Amino acid sequence: METFPMSCSSTLDVMQSGPLCLTADQSSSKRRRVDAADRLGDLPVCLLHGIISFLGSRQAVQTSVLSRRWRHLWRDVLCVAIDDREFVGDQWQRFEDFADYMLTSIPLNTRLDSFRLQLVTRTNMDSYATSDRWIRRGLRYFPAAVDIRTALGSTVYWRPHLSYPAAAASQQQPNLSVTGSCAAGFTKRLTTLRLVGVNLTTGFMEDLGRHCPALEELHMDGVLDEA
Repeated sequence: METFPMSCSSTLDVMQSGPLCLTADQSSSKRRRVDAADRLGDLPVCLLHGIISFLGSRQAVQTSVLSRRWRHLWRDVLCVAIDDREFVGDQWQRFEDFADYMLTSIPLNTRLDSFRLQLVTRTNMDSYATSDRWIRRGLRYFPAAVDIRTALGSTVYWRPHLSYPAAAASQQQPNLSVTGSCAAGFTKRLTTLRLVGVNLTTGFMEDLGRHCPALEELHMDGVLDEA
């Protein structure tokens, strides 16, 4: 096993030194980026992934500009957090483009520790198709924990097992471009599920028992059951 000449205390000092600043004053931002890269440059990749995992996905992607070494680190982080609050003041279409890009840039063999989707700044979405797509794409990385939060009264649904083609059950990566295909089979590693303000479909509990064999924790708040 590879070892690194770094004590636990020095690693802790680096990680507790404060949040990574990506919006510093332009007059000295270049120098600060260089200093930050130099300071973190000797850390092993696993620790850099740990640091990035504390960021929202938008900030995680922004770390790619710090240096050449950081360019693709965000793609291998095992915690994905799609949050529309990171786009305050921006157009919804810009957030949609980012979420699509983020969820299609992760290597297909990745197994996520957690997938979080927060859609709380808009109470009325024109269509639930967009959120369905993001949930489906997030689940294809077999996350161990899923956290979906949305504004009450939204049209976001938890229905990854609906209209799932039986032929895809034996495939490691079912074809998500097929109309009506969902993520049954992608929830086999799921141990924790948190749903806030989400709509549930008929047979929700039966689907959990059938498709989530490892589930240990279920948290729900403000959900609406179609039944």
